[in-house]
Amino acid sequence: MKEVRLGWYRPTEEEIRRKIEQVDALLLEKAMEKALITSESEAVIRDLKPTDLGLTNEVWSEEYTKANDWNEITGIEKISDKIIIIFGVANISPSPLATGVKLTKGSGDKTVLAEIFFEPMYVKQEPLIFFMEDYIYYDEDYISIFAYAKGTGTDNLAIIGRVIETREKSPIS
Repeated sequence: MKEVRLGWYRPTEEEIRRKIEQVDALLLEKAMEKALITSESEAVIRDLKPTDLGLTNEVWSEEYTKANDWNEITGIEKISDKIIIIFGVANISPSPLATGVKLTKGSGDKTVLAEIFFEPMYVKQEPLIFFMEDYIYYDEDYISIFAYAKGTGTDNLAIIGRVIETREKSPIS
């Protein structure tokens, strides 16, 4: 019988630490490979912020206008001067509406990288999940992220990821 695996898991504290170390190492490797930086000392690695994904402020808050359908929650024209790795979500709303997330790349006809449905995470009221795979955006990639909403209204679906950028472009020195 074929093994069936979810596209996500609930991380332990130790798995969270390991994941961040793994993602940070991959970000450094990709940044050197893409000539974003020439040494580690030129880089800042930090948590993903809503404005990195085109939201207008630093609050994870989305308005869903379509029930039982995909709602675009983020969309930026191009990634430049940074590399982003997305590896999870956390819904911090007291009454979550999102049951899935779709990560895409490209403009026009978007390439779907993943569709991950996570409604079972709400059973244990543990709002943080990590994806089984990491999703990397760089080199002028177009990013759009959609949430599958079971109703209309406001939700607080945080996209979990890390960013590497040069010290000169970073708000962190």
